[in-house]
Amino acid sequence: MAMMGALGAISGSISVGGRVANERHIGWNRQLRLTPLPGWGYLAVKAAAMLVVLPALLLVFGVAAVVKGVDLGVGTWLAVLLTAWLSVLPFAAVGLLIGMAATPDTAQSTSTVVMLLFSILGGVLIPAQVLPAALASAARFLPSYWIVAETLGQVSGAGLDAGGVLVLLAWLVAVGALVIVRYRRDALRV
Repeated sequence: MAMMGALGAISGSISVGGRVANERHIGWNRQLRLTPLPGWGYLAVKAAAMLVVLPALLLVFGVAAVVKGVDLGVGTWLAVLLTAWLSVLPFAAVGLLIGMAATPDTAQSTSTVVMLLFSILGGVLIPAQVLPAALASAARFLPSYWIVAETLGQVSGAGLDAGGVLVLLAWLVAVGALVIVRYRRDALRV
């Protein structure tokens, strides 16, 4: 359940890159820079597009409850959903970065490759425990690993892992900084 929910959430949040690349291509970003809308406002709205991942998470968790009989209390379900959803923030930033750097022709394929790499190397499609030892160790530095681990922590009642939260925040800050740099570079071309 945690792995399939993470896959849907990662895919949905990274997909924002295609829309951003298209907006850049047709000149919509340039038009928006001529309005009073601040740059951070545009980026925040695009990052908030992570709302598209909620249906994927709700569907996977709903199937787990109805079809597979996963029985959790309401509070646990809410904690699981909130943890999985917030853990996707670094991928919303990755999607923005792809959109700010790619063309409309390359954004979708780039997003797919990045999503697959994170999903395979981070233990979403293949459990990290079955990866070779070096890759299994490296997986702990990927946000995709922690989406699954933190969600499973909520399911089991173990709570959040502070190291996982730090990895997720580090990715969000680092990729977010790259998005801001790229956005500002684009703004110089107005």
